[in-house]
Amino acid sequence: MTTHQAQPASAVVAFRPLVGAERAVEITDEQLHGRRCIGCGTDHQLVDAGHVYTPTGEAPLGWAVRSCAPCMAAD
Repeated sequence: MTTHQAQPASAVVAFRPLVGAERAVEITDEQLHGRRCIGCGTDHQLVDAGHVYTPTGEAPLGWAVRSCAPCMAAD
């Protein structure tokens, strides 16, 4: 019997980085809650990277997100 590891659910959200233009990104729950890099998903040496916005019934809900240094430099 083969065991498959479940992939985390992802969502497409509006990302507003600290520097640069807003863009749509696909992220997981761990990235949404700032526990993993918004770019690559690592959990090492994270810094504030901006916010993502998820749709709600009335107005988008903002979430602070984080990035690792290599992904932050690549933006």
